[in-house]
Amino acid sequence: MSAQYTYVTNLYLHVFCGHSVNHVGHYSRSLWKASSRTHGVSESADNLKGHDIVGKFHNLLKGAAAAFALAGMALVATSASADLRPELQTVSAGPAPFTWSYNLTLSNAESIRTGDFVVIYDFAGYTGAFTTSAGWALTTQALGPMPVVSGAVTDTSVTNLILTYSGANVNGPLIGQPPSIVGSFTAGSIFGVPTSGTYEGMTHDNPLTTNGSNAVDTVQGNTFVPLNNTPEAGSLALLLPGLVPVGMAFRRRLKKA
Repeated sequence: MSAQYTYVTNLYLHVFCGHSVNHVGHYSRSLWKASSRTHGVSESADNLKGHDIVGKFHNLLKGAAAAFALAGMALVATSASADLRPELQTVSAGPAPFTWSYNLTLSNAESIRTGDFVVIYDFAGYTGAFTTSAGWALTTQALGPMPVVSGAVTDTSVTNLILTYSGANVNGPLIGQPPSIVGSFTAGSIFGVPTSGTYEGMTHDNPLTTNGSNAVDTVQGNTFVPLNNTPEAGSLALLLPGLVPVGMAFRRRLKKA
């Protein structure tokens, strides 16, 4: 097995097994050196040239990994069942606070009437800033409301966003047509990294596509919400024993200076 083959194999596993894309460049250089030592390859001109070749490859793989991640996010966002769905559009660039922008889309099996709603569970770091399109109101609660049939597991210490409709009846599109946008909203968070979250809500059957039925319907699925990346108190406590000697060494260095 060649050094190049070992390098490419391990780099692929590193990228596509959950490691940060930002670490690919550093990790690839370490892998190349390790692979060269394992296979007895010297730092000759040919080897350095090979390093440059696989270096270019890792840049391509890095881009592919980013595209793969985005495609995965899109797949999760569109894999939910037909319903009233909050779809994340953009997250503003930093610094914090970040503005999270969503569209509310309606499938052909559903219609919305006054009082229908959708709940986005555990919107971490909510700042209280929001906007909504006409006909929609945004409120917050730690628990509900929850639909009649609910399988959601929610953290009561994290805010839930509730979008409630108060406009004229709106039916979803005809069968075969893509979901229609029936509203939009933004919400602020101190966090700017998306993670998979859960939503549920209540709508009505679309009488045009369900043989005239207008029964109450429960909707649920996945959307993207802010990831709470604040270190836990326990994690910080584990760091303290190591920070003390570092601080003392830094203090001694300042005294010598």
